[in-house]
Amino acid sequence: MLDLCSRCGNCQQICPLYAEEKQETAVARGKLHLISLLIGGEINPSSRLQQILDFCLLCGRCSSLCQNGVPSDILIVLGRALVNQSIPKFKHKLIRYMLRKERMKYSFHGLYFTRKMRLDKPLQWVGKMKPYWPYYKSITSNLKKRPLTEFLPKVTEISQSKKQKVGYFIGCMNNFINQSVGWSTYSIITKLGFEVVVPDQKCCGMPAWTNGDLKLAEELVQLYVSTFNNSSVDFIVTDCASCGHSLKHLPEFFLKEEGRQFQAKVMDISEFLCNYLDPSFLRSYEGAISYHDPCHLRYGQKVIDQPRNVLRLIPDLELRELNDPGCCGFAGTFITSHMETTQTFGMQRAKAIIDSGVVKVITSCPACQLQLDKNLKDQENSVEVLNLVEFVDHLMK
Repeated sequence: MLDLCSRCGNCQQICPLYAEEKQETAVARGKLHLISLLIGGEINPSSRLQQILDFCLLCGRCSSLCQNGVPSDILIVLGRALVNQSIPKFKHKLIRYMLRKERMKYSFHGLYFTRKMRLDKPLQWVGKMKPYWPYYKSITSNLKKRPLTEFLPKVTEISQSKKQKVGYFIGCMNNFINQSVGWSTYSIITKLGFEVVVPDQKCCGMPAWTNGDLKLAEELVQLYVSTFNNSSVDFIVTDCASCGHSLKHLPEFFLKEEGRQFQAKVMDISEFLCNYLDPSFLRSYEGAISYHDPCHLRYGQKVIDQPRNVLRLIPDLELRELNDPGCCGFAGTFITSHMETTQTFGMQRAKAIIDSGVVKVITSCPACQLQLDKNLKDQENSVEVLNLVEFVDHLMK
């Protein structure tokens, strides 16, 4: 796969990090060259190489638009895996600890208790924590004591319905933090007359994958593929762009044929709504809104038109396109090492939204939603940031 890269430089033209840094190590072809040297034994794993490979949003723009079909995002993850075997970082150990067994649930419980008792207040004055405090506060202020999966019925049968059975995969953010999004997704699917199945589930594996922990990612993939296959669902719907990207790609990487069968059932909620939402179900909305493309949806899943087509079903709504499909900069754990870059991209995206003159912006990713909301408030702007399903559910009759 590395040999597919012809070093043409097309990735330079489209990489958001290269646009900011203007350094070869920031762009895909530079990283792939270093991974080639690593595999060939010409260089050794080092902290500097680890830093270079970590400095990537994994937005998928270079892979999606590469004329030679080089899967740069996958190769960079595999490169991270090779380096991290020799130089494990605390961040990687923490992610592995949280995602195994029931620790995710207990970790969120711990955060909830800490926030409720205000034991975390001193952190806002700690030097290294100061830049992260607004994000930490945004996440923990909405954190719920119990996950949404404990409230939703495992199976919701629709009487006299001949429609198919939909499995709902809830990402960690919507399960523990943005529960209103999860309730809206569940509400929409049931209103459309489908039977909903919500099996016990854990992480989609994306955090483990992006940090190069292939063993843990494989364990999580095998777990959710087995769980949903045993539920005998016709579709698997998710309302998180990153979870959808993981569900559509990781199973085939680890499980081959069984993974491909699972992938064929997965769809983003906007794809589901495009197929089954009738305009007659919707009330009108008079006003202009914009839509922000999550990278894992636009480039990872190539789901571009579907969210817009869903919004165009709404009577009287005016959809205003932003000046470009830019990255918001949150990018999962990227923020933990590159706060300045994250803030730069977040402010750029907020400015684009403000310039569009809308009062609402819609997106399909909980991380993007958090980032946009935080940066719009930083600019003292009142634009409301909503998930697509929240907006649609509110307008359903």
